Amino acid sequence: MAFGTFVFDMRGALWQQVVAELRGLDWRPLTQANVDDAIQGDEARAAQGVYVLARLLDPALLAVAAPWAGDPDDVTDNPDGSQIRPVYVGQSQSSLHERLSRHADFIDERNGLAPGQVLFKALSIPTFSSVSIESILAGHFMTAWNDADPTSGWRLSGFGSNDTGGRRDQQEISNFDLRFPINPFAAAPRSLALAMRRIPTIQQRVRALRRSCPYTVRVASRVSGDPALQARPNLPAVAADVFDGCEIILDALGGDWVAEVSPVRIVFNRIPPADRGGMPVLTRAGGWPLAHPPWSGIILPP
Repeated sequence: MAFGTFVFDMRGALWQQVVAELRGLDWRPLTQANVDDAIQGDEARAAQGVYVLARLLDPALLAVAAPWAGDPDDVTDNPDGSQIRPVYVGQSQSSLHERLSRHADFIDERNGLAPGQVLFKALSIPTFSSVSIESILAGHFMTAWNDADPTSGWRLSGFGSNDTGGRRDQQEISNFDLRFPINPFAAAPRSLALAMRRIPTIQQRVRALRRSCPYTVRVASRVSGDPALQARPNLPAVAADVFDGCEIILDALGGDWVAEVSPVRIVFNRIPPADRGGMPVLTRAGGWPLAHPPWSGIILPP
């Protein structure tokens, strides 16, 4: 036979080389400081490419985890008995730095995700920008979501989704949010204390509270024009955490005001006691009741 046809498998070759390059990179905790430190300079921060997120599983989590079914070279066994497993793969056609920064913000202050437990590595790919290899990499790194495995990957779980405004107060909660709900009891960053100062109206205090935490805090659209939100009470200047900030605001609003807490957001609303339908009440002493249906609760004025 003197003639044949050769079709170059560009995606396959690129995938194999990308996997090899990613394996050679170190894992770093997914924090804004680490993303900034790892990707420096205007050119690097504008770069596109791929990234992998992983979860550090301690021995207790490993005891309930399904056995790793992927390539053993893609997990890291640590001397303390913990293991690093990939959970998510992404491909960014724009800034990797910006995408990782959004993810770092999204996972902050989540129940079930301790600080430093989510890690990242990223690879800039200046060429082949039109070639999508995300799905291939996701399959290789075994990142599929599994309801039955609390340590499974996060692909197609709703990870990274955003609350888009008042019209979605009742939007369906994603699987990721149910597994890792927001945590209003997490210690507040310094910005929360600064944001609570010298703000004249209660509405502006709610907005300041939103700016200080990594998830949505807002007033329900149906009561956003309530005159009580324009009051200018003399409130405490600092809050210990988001829960404390909510109590400060609710104490000033009084009446039927509550803060509705779901696994993904906090919404200030007016709900008379007769209409609360036995909703669980969040208290500091009672801890977190949202790990089971109805997946929501309320904070009351102190």
